[in-house]
Amino acid sequence: MGCVVLQYSNLVYYTIRKTFSLYYIEPGDEAVDDLFQELFHSLLRDN
Repeated sequence: MGCVVLQYSNLVYYTIRKTFSLYYIEPGDEAVDDLFQELFHSLLRDN
């Protein structure tokens, strides 16, 4: 499963940041990291 995270991590980080910018929100790095971790945790937990 680690390969899946590595394969898609840049895309996920980009999408999180892009979504925030669409709503004119400037999150800190910690908020982006938290969302990144929560996303992959929920995806891997459900499988």
